[in-house]
Amino acid sequence: MPIKGRPRLVASQASGTKLFVDDLREVIKLSQTEPRKTISDTLRELVHEALVNRRRQAFHRDQSEASRNEQSVAKHELKTLQESVTKLAAQSHPLQPLLTEILGFTMAAEMKSHLLLQNFLLSRGVSEEAAHKLVTEQEARSRQHVETILRTISQSTSQQESK
Repeated sequence: MPIKGRPRLVASQASGTKLFVDDLREVIKLSQTEPRKTISDTLRELVHEALVNRRRQAFHRDQSEASRNEQSVAKHELKTLQESVTKLAAQSHPLQPLLTEILGFTMAAEMKSHLLLQNFLLSRGVSEEAAHKLVTEQEARSRQHVETILRTISQSTSQQESK
């Protein structure tokens, strides 16, 4: 990956690949539309764009897979938490301090995971703006999970109180 602000280095080894005829025509047209641009420059830019797009697709694929895993883990944790709350409610212990503690630990873990995600993205060459956008999206999903958990807990405690 190139360092920001520095010109990219051109490899000393050439790759003499024969292009498809229609692709070669298109490359020639592209190089003719911009002044002082050779076919090599055009090919170099096209290859770079294609590789960036491949990396981006792989990243989004990995991110969606991680999101699915995160959702399944969150559902499992929600189920476990709900069972624990039900057991604690049956024993008639005050739940508020325990729930506050659990929520605090959860929020701290979320903040740490967001920092790790941001550092990972920046180390992979993702721009700061794109990394910030992805972390913001992740925070929104986390907020929704927490709201779902709190709604479920409040519903279960209200059902326990009504019994």
